Formats: sequence, C-alpha cells, structure tokens
Amino acid sequence: MQDIIESFLQFQHEVFPKRYELFKRLATSQNPRTLFIAYSEDGLVGQFVSLADYPHVSAT
Repeated sequence: MQDIIESFLQFQHEVFPKRYELFKRLATSQNPRTLFIAYSEDGLVGQFVSLADYPHVSAT
C-alpha cells in the first residue's frame, strides 16, 4: 500500500505539473462511455480488447 501512496504522490508532485496542459485538454475533450479496469499482470492489454488505441497519450 505504501508503494501506491508514494507513486500517487510522485505523480501529483512531479508528473502532473509537467503535463498539466495535456491533462487539462484530456479532461475537457474526452467523454468516455465505459470504464475498463484490468489487472496489470493479466497479460491482457485493455486497448486490444476495447479496440481503443490512443498514441497521443503516453504512460511514461
């Protein structure tokens, strides 16, 4: 649990401020109909199953 908290805080303090404009644009431009939750070690990639591919959004 501590790892999750530390990762969230790192995102909040380091990643979000650097990519504020991206998140601002995403917040106003997306209108999702579905929330897709997958376990990260499933070996199943959510984008393949949902046929959603967003090359302009990076997880790094």
